[in-house]
Amino acid sequence: MEDLKLLSNTKIEKLGDRIRELECSKSNCTAEDLQHLHNFRLSFKESLNEIFQILSDESKLVQKNRIVSFRIKKIDTIISKLNREKGMDLDRMGDIAGCRCIVQSESAINKIVDRLSKKYKLKINNKISVPDEDGYKAIHIYVKSKKCEINRTVEIQLRTNDQHYWSTLVEIVDVIYDTSIKTGDNSVPELNEFLKLYSDKQNLSLAMKIRLIQIENTNKLYNQLNETFRKNVMKLRMKWHDYEMYTKDTYLLFEVDQDTKETSVKLFDTFFEAENVYFSNFTSNAGDLLVTHLNVANFAQLSTAYSNYILTNHDFQDSWISFCTDTANELIDKFDLENLSVVSDSIRNMFENVEDVLDSDANEIDDQFNRRQMDVNQFLKMNKWIEEREDAQDERYEKFNVLQKRLELKIKEILGSNKNPIIQFLKSFNPFRKQIFK
Repeated sequence: MEDLKLLSNTKIEKLGDRIRELECSKSNCTAEDLQHLHNFRLSFKESLNEIFQILSDESKLVQKNRIVSFRIKKIDTIISKLNREKGMDLDRMGDIAGCRCIVQSESAINKIVDRLSKKYKLKINNKISVPDEDGYKAIHIYVKSKKCEINRTVEIQLRTNDQHYWSTLVEIVDVIYDTSIKTGDNSVPELNEFLKLYSDKQNLSLAMKIRLIQIENTNKLYNQLNETFRKNVMKLRMKWHDYEMYTKDTYLLFEVDQDTKETSVKLFDTFFEAENVYFSNFTSNAGDLLVTHLNVANFAQLSTAYSNYILTNHDFQDSWISFCTDTANELIDKFDLENLSVVSDSIRNMFENVEDVLDSDANEIDDQFNRRQMDVNQFLKMNKWIEEREDAQDERYEKFNVLQKRLELKIKEILGSNKNPIIQFLKSFNPFRKQIFK
């Protein structure tokens, strides 16, 4: 560990009290206090290494392709938590150092908990059995390192893929709409309602599913999300070569510009090199910054683990279309044409948005190649990526065609003939407003 100037536990507690009493933010904290806070964060690194390695080894025995990462809590997030939770002591904050493990199922989570309990004394907060009020689900475990010079407490978050996707969606919504829903902001109540309902989307009544779709229609979340991703995806895809250099020993610094919503990623060979750049950037600009490390040498898994920072793709893009399609199927069964019209409008909007994004990206690739801003290898890679997305869009169309055929059969079953004014509805149900029946 680097030679850090560390305060005593008593002075660390007083530092937290001072931040809280002055209601500090980055702009009005003294440079000295920020440096002390930064040094306190870094003192967790050795304990974090120990717990991370144990978690990586034990979780691999449960699920080989799990994703494990770690990070030290950002300075501005620590300050915000001290101001928000008035009884919180800085020296007892349990989540300054955190590891996260993402697996396929809750049964895998339980197996990992069992394995860790044989290594450490665990303090467990089960937010799967009892989710947070906002819909957040995970298991949080607090463990104290055993073999370090300074034995710190480390938080372990265990999530399924679905739980992780929901949690990162909350953070992406915060980026897009300039909210702080993750920390309790209720300035746009419909967004809070949407996220809470979506966290339990598998168990919603049909009425609640329709309500969810209506909120999305009003706020155009799908379009806003795609627009934010569009700003980043071309730039980051062009840097594929750099990310192919990513290894298990690499540390990453993410930065999201709060004004443009554009993201950048820098790679570092050592933790302290990455953290020093983080602190320098943190004290000089307003970007959202995070240093992290993963146990995988795979950019696709990196994008999954930190989609809220990479800002190029998210499971919501496909899962929302599937959710709307499944809801449409239920409405066809009930022959609820009024609500089916609402859902079909939502699906149509998403299809058209995806088409617009694909056309824009394909044109930009051609333009950059023609202006010699990418070489042939980059051009071929980018076109392969476009083709993969077009194939995915074709699959979505096929699902929609199945819906249309089911509706046609339902109409014929109920009305017994195509010669009925309801055909006008069927025309509007098609995402491109083409005639369904001839």
